[in-house]
Amino acid sequence: MSDRYQKSEQLLERALKTIPLGTQTFSKSKTQYPFGVSPYFIERAQGSRVWDVDGNEYIDFINSLAAITLGYNDPDVTQSVQAQLQSGTIFLYPILSKSSSPKSSLKCCPVPNGTLWQKWF
Repeated sequence: MSDRYQKSEQLLERALKTIPLGTQTFSKSKTQYPFGVSPYFIERAQGSRVWDVDGNEYIDFINSLAAITLGYNDPDVTQSVQAQLQSGTIFLYPILSKSSSPKSSLKCCPVPNGTLWQKWF
């Protein structure tokens, strides 16, 4: 067991007893990271940085498999999520939120050649 990843490796050993490859996602499994030189469990994140369960800090160049484009815990995203949580998250009927109105759904997006195009989101 490595000193740097002691807690992470203990948690991995425990997870392997109940979860195939120790995680729900193959791309985050033990097969993707070298044992003894990689963390297996992240505890928190802010901006582009993550901290593992052993307290080691990293820059997340993978961006959570490209799902995190604004960085972790972006203030605007966090505020919007918290506001929606106050209203509820799953309903019997569809809801119309501010972000789903047609006017706010029309976005202008740059493309690689520098031109602009519009797309419904």
